[in-house]
Amino acid sequence: MIYIVWFSLCVACGYYAKSKGRSFGKNFIGAILFSPLLIAIILLLSKSKKAGNLDESEYILNEEVTYNSNKTREEKEANSVYYNAELSKEVKGVFAENKRIKSFRNAKIGDEIILDFNVFNDHDKYAIEIYDKSNNQIGFVPKGNRKLHRSLEQGANYFSYVNRKSEYYSEEYDRDYFSMDITIYIGFNEKNTSIIRNLFLENILFLSSYKLKEYDVNIEKSDFLIDSFVELMSDSNILNLYQKRKLDLSIDFDKITINAIRAKQEIKSIEYYNKLKPILDKSKMWKEGRFDKLQSRIEKLLVKYEVN
Repeated sequence: MIYIVWFSLCVACGYYAKSKGRSFGKNFIGAILFSPLLIAIILLLSKSKKAGNLDESEYILNEEVTYNSNKTREEKEANSVYYNAELSKEVKGVFAENKRIKSFRNAKIGDEIILDFNVFNDHDKYAIEIYDKSNNQIGFVPKGNRKLHRSLEQGANYFSYVNRKSEYYSEEYDRDYFSMDITIYIGFNEKNTSIIRNLFLENILFLSSYKLKEYDVNIEKSDFLIDSFVELMSDSNILNLYQKRKLDLSIDFDKITINAIRAKQEIKSIEYYNKLKPILDKSKMWKEGRFDKLQSRIEKLLVKYEVN
């Protein structure tokens, strides 16, 4: 049927040309030869318009493709765990029980915290309970911490402690409000987790003795802190985190060198400086001016003792 219509149109073109005084044969053959090219041009234009203006069904299909792509990404995230990470989490649910309030009030900044993921909770399938070292519950990690839950479930090493707490009356909630943050180091290997824990605990003792001006007592602690820090930074992954400020160990190197000077062991300050300098140079911390006072102090000691 299509061919008959096409042939008829070509014949009509020939008769139309004849009526105008032109050759029937030439125009008939021209119509036969030209018509496939015309059809091809029309089809191309039609395709181009279709590509530029998706109909509703095509738009929905594209949305589904995007959704499926996002779903795949979410599935990958669901299986992810923390690796060499430092996290800060707020403690929730303290107010709900008197026992928790008592545990909260007994907790001190710097106290070690225990995380328990093996709990059943109707409201949060990724629930993680927070306990003090005496196994008294303080509260919960905020709802929906799937990645942290999975990391603990898979046996990730971690060390956690209280880094901030406050208690005050809240007009918004019309009750006492208990606010606490914890720091979590998670996903480090067993050796580095142990070093981080020992660094933190020894640093607490160092700062306490420093405050009491027990400078001689602090020399041994200073030795431990410097050597442990250098050992930890020998791991290139840890050093990279430290460079990017993704790992804050809260060690005050300035106080460590001042402590040695006040303990009348100035040479110790130079010794600490020599151990730290390669790491701090590499991490670019000198360039930020964070240790300007320390560097100036050590340079004076180097001149005083003529140490190269």
